[in-house]
This record gives sequence, C-alpha cells and structure tokens, in this order.
Amino acid sequence: MRPEIARYLERVARSEEETIEIKVAPYRDATLEEMGLASTAVCRAVAAVLAARPDRDRVLAFRDPPHPSYATIVRRLRACVKERGSG
Repeated sequence: MRPEIARYLERVARSEEETIEIKVAPYRDATLEEMGLASTAVCRAVAAVLAARPDRDRVLAFRDPPHPSYATIVRRLRACVKERGSG
C-alpha cells in the first residue's frame, strides 16, 4: 500500500475527538507569548491568501448566517441572566 494512502486511512479512522486532540496538543502548554506568535502567523498567512484573490473584497464582506439554533440559545441565555440579575 502506498504510504500516502496508509496515512489517509489512518487519519479518517480516528474519532473526531482524537483528531481534535492531535491538532490541539502542540498548543496545550503554550505560553501567552507563543500563542500570540502563532496567532500572528495565522493572520499573516490569511492576509497573504486574501491579497492573492481577485475577489478579496467580496470574501471579506461575506458573513456566515447564524446557526438556526442561535436565536433560541440567545433567548435562553438572556432569560438566565435576567433570572439571576444583571449584577
């Protein structure tokens, strides 16, 4: 079996939790400074990708619609806050 196929099969055989843990592990014990550097690197990479796109402005203007359950969740949270008092 070709190595790339074996790696693919290994990756898709993992549970979602295992996959997330593998991706998060390098950052678990990171310092605030290290996290800041990682965030800066991601932002720079995104800026470079956007700069290369002819539809950059359209991409930046797009807003994902909220999940259908968003309004219900917000109403429940507001009710909890109101119940407990605002401070």
